Amino acid sequence: LRASLHEAVGEYEEGIVLLDKCLGHDASAVDCHELKAKLLKGAGDIKAAVECLDEGRELDKSDRYINNQTTKYMLQAGMEVEALKCISLFTRHEGNAEQNLFDMQCSWYELELAECLARKKEWGRSLKKFVAVVKHFDDFQEDQFDFHAYCL
Repeated sequence: LRASLHEAVGEYEEGIVLLDKCLGHDASAVDCHELKAKLLKGAGDIKAAVECLDEGRELDKSDRYINNQTTKYMLQAGMEVEALKCISLFTRHEGNAEQNLFDMQCSWYELELAECLARKKEWGRSLKKFVAVVKHFDDFQEDQFDFHAYCL
């Protein structure tokens, strides 16, 4: 809790020291790994944040939330190949994982991937992902009209 307060006021180093002490006592606390990663990211060390969060993810591979957070941090660190492998743990195993994420309308992943690709100046792939998100919202609107007509 105290480390969270340090994060709130921007005292990242103090929070990291507390969490290191906490993880020294119980390294299996996934929440502590997540908070430490958040503090590391706030301090500007996204690569260390990814490593820390991935350690926490390895402790509980069935936790979809921590897996998604790890994927998000990986994309923010420019590790799109590793991020796809990570998120693929919770997609259908047959076929293309990126196509499966598109079919599930997983907008947060596509937005993070588009921003990651834009940071790498891969404009074509980035634009394709941004357009995919716009298509999802067009589909949402069309589905609402279809549902309204169905109800009448």
